[in-house]
Amino acid sequence: MPTAAVSRSDRARAARKFISGGRARLREALCNTGGLVLGDLEAHLDRYLTTLAMVPPAEPGARLLDIGTFPALMRVLGCVWGYECRSCTRGTVAGTRQRSLRGSGEWPDYSFEIDTGDAEMDRLPYPPGSFDVVTCWEVIEHLGRDPMHMLWEINRVLKPQGILVLTTPNIASLRSIRDVLNGDSPYLFAHFSKTGALDRHMREYTPSEIRSMLASSGFSTDGVQTAYVWGGYLPDVIERLHVLGASVEDRGDDIIAVARKASLPAVRFPSQFYV
Repeated sequence: MPTAAVSRSDRARAARKFISGGRARLREALCNTGGLVLGDLEAHLDRYLTTLAMVPPAEPGARLLDIGTFPALMRVLGCVWGYECRSCTRGTVAGTRQRSLRGSGEWPDYSFEIDTGDAEMDRLPYPPGSFDVVTCWEVIEHLGRDPMHMLWEINRVLKPQGILVLTTPNIASLRSIRDVLNGDSPYLFAHFSKTGALDRHMREYTPSEIRSMLASSGFSTDGVQTAYVWGGYLPDVIERLHVLGASVEDRGDDIIAVARKASLPAVRFPSQFYV
């Protein structure tokens, strides 16, 4: 995989070719990381592939900030999509550090900078209008204190008309409805850790809630949709919803929002979410 093509049209072709390679191509890209431990990768491939397809290829010189940090995905966004990537994530040591991936096969060595910060408490360490795109993949459900702080900060560091790509599990999905009907929790991942780690889902959202939070934070909402990337389509649950006269829209496993910065933020503490 050579370094990213210079023109946007070349980057768009490279991105389409990458996506057309499907799960096998993505697995290869994420595993060739010089020994990086990826954990339960297979369960997430469809989600990553679906979300990557919604990230626009970079204009020359475009910058992307990832909230959360998955280094192997940063290399894909840098080497194929063409972004100058930077990341911000929670950590125990303040400051900026360099993260490097060793090249393997056709994938080159790749480095980017990671800044430490608490998305719910800290001001992102960048001037206003620093980035063209911000990605926030499966992060907001882990926030248990003040998720609107993160969205307001993302608005601040995005350029006018910049894009936020945000994903999070859909608690109104067919999978969640099935679990509730079976007497189980609708949450995808709310398990407590035996070690006291906080990496659990503090709150999962419905698509309408994500639209409300985005609108309050100055983002467009027409690009919010759901996708079946976890448990698949469940026809039996669809039949039950029809019997109840309930909506069958927005029932995919994951919420994927492609939101454009449309204005300054408007509502800091929406009453729907804060008391």
